[in-house]
Order: sequence, then structure tokens, then C-alpha cells
Amino acid sequence: MNTTYLTISAQQVLLSSLMVVLAILLSWLNHARLERQYVIGALRSFFQLWLVGYLLFWLFQSRNPLLLLGVVEIMILVAAVTAAQRQKQTTFKTYLALWLALHFSALFLGGFLFIAIFRVDLAEYPHLFIPLMGMVIGNSANGASLALHRLRGEIESHRGEIETALALGATPQKALEPYLAQTMQNALIPMINSMMLMGVVQLPGIMTGQMLSGVIPQEAVRYQIIVLYLLAGAVALTCHLSVRIEARRYFTSRWGLVIEGKNL
Repeated sequence: MNTTYLTISAQQVLLSSLMVVLAILLSWLNHARLERQYVIGALRSFFQLWLVGYLLFWLFQSRNPLLLLGVVEIMILVAAVTAAQRQKQTTFKTYLALWLALHFSALFLGGFLFIAIFRVDLAEYPHLFIPLMGMVIGNSANGASLALHRLRGEIESHRGEIETALALGATPQKALEPYLAQTMQNALIPMINSMMLMGVVQLPGIMTGQMLSGVIPQEAVRYQIIVLYLLAGAVALTCHLSVRIEARRYFTSRWGLVIEGKNL
């Protein structure tokens, strides 16, 4: 296999913009009225990616573990805020639940990955740490967002059954048990589907990226399997923690069911 890395010039990047021009032209021909969005999206992605590229270059050159962890903390905070804002009704406890869940799963599984599996010094491999943590945090935030949305839907749809269970002496955890199962199932199915299709229908990003950079397929596959299993564990752990923490805000100290701050 040819392992020569293909260097991309600025002229080639500029030439690739013709594909966006094609999308704009097709939008205009079909009266989709998306021309402006395409132009804004192309310009934003161009400048954002260049900015991130220089930032990552500086970050990788620094080889400072505290700086790397600081960047991950910012990523976790942004992901938690974004996931919380997708909810129908958000409180401070929702932000806290997401932040705690993302924080624990990212650092716990990230630590396991680098200490037990890779067995490398974090400062020596920042180019692995930041992208992998980005994938973990992004996928986990999406899963947790789905989980919290479904949790609220389950509680609103079955509040009568939940209140009946509470009246009969069940604890909030016991009353919610069947609906927590549906919540977790809804949140985890996309990850399981991705695992089922991986390699047959879908060639994942990290594997494709490594092969584009000249890594042999067998080596790229090993990386991808590790990343896939890492994401499966991280998404499941984040969903579990965020749902368990968030579920508490729906109950008063006397086990009364509360939605949007009002006793039902």
C-alpha cells in the first residue's frame, strides 16, 4: 500500500469551493432559496476550521497536560449547555446533571483509554487526546440529550401511573423504573445501530481519516474498534448518570411529582 501522505495546497482548497457553487446553483434552479445559507455556511466553516487548526497546532506544541485538561473542561461545559438547551424545559439541575455526567464519563473512560489501553503519557500524545475526547463528549451529549427529552415525555405521558405508584408506597425510583428503561432504550438505540452498520454500510471518520493520511487499513481498523467501544461505553454511562440525576428534580422531598415547578 502507498503510505505517501497527500499534501493539500491552498489552491486545491479554493478549487474545492466549486462544489459549493454547484450546490448553490442547484438550490437556485430548484427555487429552494438556500443560496444565502450555503454562502454563510461555507464562509463560517472555512474560518472556523482554520481558526481551530491554528489553535490545535498551538495546543499540540505546548504539550501541557493541564492546558489539555482545561480545553476538555471547556468542551464539556459547552456540550452540557448545548444539550440542556435542546430540552423542552430546562432548570439549573438539568445543566448540572449533564455537566456531571459528561465530566465523569469523559474523564473516567478517557483515563481508562490512555492509562490501561494505550499506556502512554498524555503530554506526548495530545493529537490523540483532544480529538478522542471531542468524539466522546459530542456523542455522549447527543445521547444524553435524547435521554432527558424522552425522560420528560415518559413522565408527562404516564404521570397518572407514577402518582398511583407513589400513593401505594413506591419510592420515586421504583415508580419510574419502567419508564427509565424506555428512556435508556431510546437513547442507546442510535449507538447500537451505528455499531451494527459499522464496516458494512458505514466507513467511520477516524478510520477514513487515518487511511487518507497513509495508515494501512489493518492499523486503522484497530483504532476504530477501540474508539467505537469507547463511544459505546461513554454514551451509555453518560445517559445513565444524566437520567438518574435529572429524575430527582421531578420529585419533592416528600415524593410528590413535580413538572415545571408545579405539583400535579
